[in-house]
Amino acid sequence: MIGEGRLNGTTGQTTRRRLWRSSRRGFTAVDLLVTLFVVGVLMAIMLPAMRGVHEASKRLVCSSNLRQTGLAMVLYADDHNGHLPYTQFVDGPAIDKNPLDTVIVRAQRAAHGIFPDVLPDQTDWDGLGLLVMHNYLSTGEVLYCPAHDGPHPFERYADAYLDRYAPGAGEIVGNYQYRGAGPNRERRLAQIDPMASLASDGFRTLDELNHRDGFNVLNAALAVRWTLQSPTELATIAESVASEVSTGGGGNPTLSDPWKTLDREGEREREEADAARDRVDGSISTSVTLGGFGSEGR
Repeated sequence: MIGEGRLNGTTGQTTRRRLWRSSRRGFTAVDLLVTLFVVGVLMAIMLPAMRGVHEASKRLVCSSNLRQTGLAMVLYADDHNGHLPYTQFVDGPAIDKNPLDTVIVRAQRAAHGIFPDVLPDQTDWDGLGLLVMHNYLSTGEVLYCPAHDGPHPFERYADAYLDRYAPGAGEIVGNYQYRGAGPNRERRLAQIDPMASLASDGFRTLDELNHRDGFNVLNAALAVRWTLQSPTELATIAESVASEVSTGGGGNPTLSDPWKTLDREGEREREEADAARDRVDGSISTSVTLGGFGSEGR
């Protein structure tokens, strides 16, 4: 009996020792490869989604920037007899002005043929820049899209915005295109078609595009919509306008094909909204009529 007990004890110790040794054994090479493969597959699935979320968040901030800009325009108009912020690139005395230079928020006079012999180093706040100059916008950063990866990020001009009254501090370019007037050159905000585009993501050149798959567009009703209009197409049109103006090829300062393209998109969306509302009204009318018949039957 004693021997049997010792034997059982020895067997139990041996079993525990084996279990302890097996528990100490780490991953095999096969286990490690399988784990790495699974992690790689999960990352391949998740990264595009995460990238999409990141881009969507930037697009949302961009939309918010344009909405703030629109509200600032309303405040500016209230204080200036209903007029939109003035831009010399649409109505000013520039000799060879390009109406798509309205991405410039502080302009170097001589560089644009504006009284080149009078104070050639003078810079003037222009267009959307007036909203910053007169504190309708609390910071110039609102005029910059977080998705912009071109030549004009906010960081490039941050110091210039700190002292907005400093003379001769150089030209400043923002990320948003400003129309400067309505489709028929209306300067008073109340006279502009509510669906007409007033500002959008920049499209002066291909390098200045903020997004690769569309635009945020602010209309005169202060609504911001996302349009899938090709940024490349608009930028190509804009560059042809700039080329025509710079070569003296009869460039028309009021030429606004890119804006007309955005307006057509807004008009299409309005027609779709009206059609949807008519369908809803028709459904309600039909339901009321059928309900009336049902009541008479009872």
